[in-house]
Amino acid sequence: MYLGLHLDEKLTWKTHIKAKRCQLELKLKNMSWLINTRSQLFLDSKLTVYKTILRPIWTCGIELWGCSKPSSTKILQTFRSKMLRMISSAPWSASNQTLHNDFEIPYVTEVLRINTNKYKIRSTAHSNQLIRTLFNPSVDRRLKRLWPEDLAQ
Repeated sequence: MYLGLHLDEKLTWKTHIKAKRCQLELKLKNMSWLINTRSQLFLDSKLTVYKTILRPIWTCGIELWGCSKPSSTKILQTFRSKMLRMISSAPWSASNQTLHNDFEIPYVTEVLRINTNKYKIRSTAHSNQLIRTLFNPSVDRRLKRLWPEDLAQ
């Protein structure tokens, strides 16, 4: 682990995402009395708890680990969907898309795109020349793997 990011040999980010999922589950378990279906908190307060405590856990370093496989980011998306269902006491027949739209909470892929675009804007205006050139593709790649610069489009 380095600066809160779990690195593996091939930089697949799967270990990092699984560690964040475990961290989210532990935090949710400790706060379940506050945001579960029997809680007396208003829905807006429950969403504020999510946005201020749980969301920063998984968005830390999203500009780097966001280029992982879609199957890895789906691990976080399923947690978020379950959490939204628990907060809202929604029935099983309500779709995840309806929950996300009603609460105006974007999907993981949308958060990833937004944060990467912000990072690209900050990086291209940076005073350091090496940082400014991060988003200039200068290397021909053999692998079809996503790079962080691919997410800013």
